[in-house]
Amino acid sequence: MSAKVSIIVPVYKVEKYLSECLNSIIGQTYKNIEIIVVDDGSPDLCPKICDNYAMKDNRVKVIHQDNQGLSGARNTGIQHATGDYIIFVDSDDKLKNDIVNELLKILINTKADVACCNFLFSYPQYDKINKIRIKGTLSNNEIINFYTGNRTPLFLNVVWNKLYKRNLFYPYGPLMFKENRLQEDNFFICDLLDNIQTITIIDTPLYYYRQRPGSIMSNLSYKFIHDTIDSYIYLYRKFSYSSKFKDNINIFLINSIISIIMRCIKNNCYNKYESEISEYYSFCYHKIKYDGKKFNFALSLKYIIIKLRLVKFVAKIYVFLRGEFKQ
Repeated sequence: MSAKVSIIVPVYKVEKYLSECLNSIIGQTYKNIEIIVVDDGSPDLCPKICDNYAMKDNRVKVIHQDNQGLSGARNTGIQHATGDYIIFVDSDDKLKNDIVNELLKILINTKADVACCNFLFSYPQYDKINKIRIKGTLSNNEIINFYTGNRTPLFLNVVWNKLYKRNLFYPYGPLMFKENRLQEDNFFICDLLDNIQTITIIDTPLYYYRQRPGSIMSNLSYKFIHDTIDSYIYLYRKFSYSSKFKDNINIFLINSIISIIMRCIKNNCYNKYESEISEYYSFCYHKIKYDGKKFNFALSLKYIIIKLRLVKFVAKIYVFLRGEFKQ
């Protein structure tokens, strides 16, 4: 295979993990790669680390820019990518040494637009394989129905465990990342699924997703909650137009409102963001329609709780029992 693969690595305040990440990329068994490292105005030693790697390996291209956020850094990488395919890597994560070779081989053999692999949760003392419930080559309709009907499974709802055809992205295609957003992957995956014909999924875990305190995903700020809810509404508006997705859009709305409430409860911030949750609850309440054929017992129960306006009541009782609720 002579195809060139562009590996885009946005970098910001990860000096502790950056060398391990870049070593895992440089050590790929597939050698025809360019490594585009975007220093997004990192205030630590990351810029120096990036430049040192560029001096050691001519496949590493470093771009220094003022801080534009993760989406802005990814978009900069896309603009400089000269490969036939693109992979995104978060700079605190790492790769198995054959991820490029395996995903490229699968993409070429299946003629899909995107190849997606499984991943491992990487903790300080151990790694844990993520579980996926679907694999093979799926059509656009099949993957959208799976995505909306299964609580937006994590392996699909992230950018970094996938190999993409370059022509999906600007300036050849419509895809770019929405800037000034958290949960940017949610928005991007919606746009991606709306612009591909097929995706191939394999169960082999080829990416290490590092679990660490202080990451964006571990902090529930107001903007994180706001942008999460906006991404849910974005998905609804993108796919609810079609009767093909109607049933699973109902399931998505039910799961999403329950998910955002439980996430806030788990992180002791339900009271803090109650007004944002209430607004989204109202949105879901008026959009959800019951479909007995598609709903199992658990979904039916969630539907009843939502339609009887019991969700927030149950949430407050739960918070109260945890000693959190303030009268």
